[in-house]
Amino acid sequence: MIYLASLMKASGKVDMNHNGGILDEEVAEGFILACCSKPLSNVDVEA
Repeated sequence: MIYLASLMKASGKVDMNHNGGILDEEVAEGFILACCSKPLSNVDVEA
């Protein structure tokens, strides 16, 4: 995981296109890579 760019998404939807750097399990837990994510709605994250 890239810890500097990863955030826990608390709510909302994003379109995340990445070439690795985050595991499927982390995505399933709600983590996103901020550098590769486009918000599709209002998004709340835990920093």
